[in-house]
Amino acid sequence: MKPKLNDFAELVAKANDKFMAAHKEIDNKPFDTLMGIIDKALRNQGMMADAVTLDAVVLNKKLVFLLPDIDPDLVEVAFGNKHGDIFEKQRHSLSGLDVDAIYRIIEQYFLAH
Repeated sequence: MKPKLNDFAELVAKANDKFMAAHKEIDNKPFDTLMGIIDKALRNQGMMADAVTLDAVVLNKKLVFLLPDIDPDLVEVAFGNKHGDIFEKQRHSLSGLDVDAIYRIIEQYFLAH
């Protein structure tokens, strides 16, 4: 795994842990997330990027943090569902994303109704 992906995945994991500690239940249901790291599958499909995903299965929500090779200081965040539908995208500067900023992204999407 590339150092950039490893470092960013660590930030997402810490933000996710913080979110999980604050929200053990959502809508009176036990809450959990699944985190994934995609470092080869996208490249095998011709997309020169890495990604970190967060799935909230019980909510049918998924966040994808895309790290494109072409712009090393860009993180594209896709807001979607487990079926792969994308409802919104945002672009952020990688240097502007720390644990707290990623936590806010997770919280705003997963807690939105």
